Amino acid sequence: MSAGAAQAAPLAEAMEAIKSNDCARLGDAVNRHIDSSAAVQYLAGVMHEEGICVERDLDRAGRYYAAADQRRDGSAARDIGLEYLKGSELPRSYARAGAWLAKSLSMRRESSSQVRLPRSIVALPATHVPPEAEWAGYLVSVGFVSSHTLQYPKEALRNGTEGSFIARVCVADGTVNTTTVKVEPGPVAGTASVAGRRQLLHAIEENYDTVMKSMPPPPAPAPGGLCFQQSVVFRIR
Repeated sequence: MSAGAAQAAPLAEAMEAIKSNDCARLGDAVNRHIDSSAAVQYLAGVMHEEGICVERDLDRAGRYYAAADQRRDGSAARDIGLEYLKGSELPRSYARAGAWLAKSLSMRRESSSQVRLPRSIVALPATHVPPEAEWAGYLVSVGFVSSHTLQYPKEALRNGTEGSFIARVCVADGTVNTTTVKVEPGPVAGTASVAGRRQLLHAIEENYDTVMKSMPPPPAPAPGGLCFQQSVVFRIR
C-alpha cells in the first residue's frame, strides 16, 4: 500500500463518522490513528478549530497542525483541502480549501526530488490569485483540480511527451486561454503533428472550462476582470 493510500484510509473512516454525525465513532477513529497519520492529525486540528464533536480550542488545533506539518506530507494536506472543496462532510469553504491545497503544493515542491510524477503529471510552480479569501481559494481550487484531472491525448499517454503551458483563466466571463505553450518533439508536437498539438491545447482549455462549470462559484459577486494565471509543467514518459 502506498503512503498516500495509507493516509487516505483512516481519514476516510473519520470523515464517514463526521458525515453520519457519530462523535463516538469519530473519536475512536481519530484516537487510533492520531500518532501514525498526518491526515488524521490535520483533521484533529480542524475538529478543534471548527468545534466538531469537541469544544473549540484554537491552541490545541494549532498543536495538531504543527505536529502534522512536521511529517511534511503534502498528500495529507491535499486530502483535507479536497474535503473542504467537496463540502459533504466538512462545510464547503473555498478559502480553506485553497489554503490547504496551496500548503499541499508547497510541500510537494520542497520534496519534488523524491516524487515520481504519474503519467497524468503535474508540477505547479506558480499560481497567482487576488487577495479576496473565498475567490482566491476558488481560483486555487480550480487550478488544482483542473491540472490534476487533465486528460492528455491517447497518443501522448501511449508514447510520452513533455512541455509546459500557461493557462489564463477569467472566471467572470468564463474564458480560458493557453499561452507560452512549449511541447518537446513527440507525438503531439512537430510539423507532422499539428493536429495532435491542437488536440492537446483543446484538452487543456476544455478541462479548465469544465471544472469551472462543475464548481459553483462563491456567492459574492466576482470583481471585474477576475483572472488567474497558472504555470503547469508536464512530463509523460
